[in-house]
Amino acid sequence: MDYNTDSARESLTRADVFGDALKHDVNFKLLSPFSYKYNCIAFAMGMDDRWVDHSDIPWHWWPPVAKGPSVEHLKNAFQYFGFEECGLDDTVDDQYDKVALYHVGHDWTHAARIVDNGIYHSKFGESYDGRHSSGNVLQAQYGSVCLIMRRLKTDSHLTDNLKGIAPGEMHLNIKVNIGGTMNHLVAYNGKTYLGHYGREVRLQSGKISLV
Repeated sequence: MDYNTDSARESLTRADVFGDALKHDVNFKLLSPFSYKYNCIAFAMGMDDRWVDHSDIPWHWWPPVAKGPSVEHLKNAFQYFGFEECGLDDTVDDQYDKVALYHVGHDWTHAARIVDNGIYHSKFGESYDGRHSSGNVLQAQYGSVCLIMRRLKTDSHLTDNLKGIAPGEMHLNIKVNIGGTMNHLVAYNGKTYLGHYGREVRLQSGKISLV
């Protein structure tokens, strides 16, 4: 199936998302269906069954290392799965899988797989995954690359061996407009939450209220 449709691409290349830098990127191509199930960090680590983030939201997961918003926290999370620092060397090496960590200031924002010289592969938040050029094409949302990490391809099994139990699958229900802001409802372990904030809500007689 072709996921690289005009409407899908436009959802990411609007001026309020990644804008012209991604729109005019000759390597930009979407490769997966839209999915809330996993995010960029999980994808870079080699997982598609969880949302890896430091937020205290019920269905979010973090490996058993200190969690937080700093680049150091994200680096430690990748180290848990056997990755090591390699400066800013994002050249392809047949022996290693490499990932690029992004930041704005001291905080991490994104991670991408490095799949070819000058080409990365990202999961774009709650939407699609796809390939794009290295450099500043994602700067509007994710800032810049601050660190490259690598792991021997022969150690790729470490992700499955060490990831432990997923927090549980969340299900997307419907999009809602709350106070003029679009959100979506998530069903998780018998309760309903606002997807963007993790706040539990109650649905009654067609009305939504915070618990």
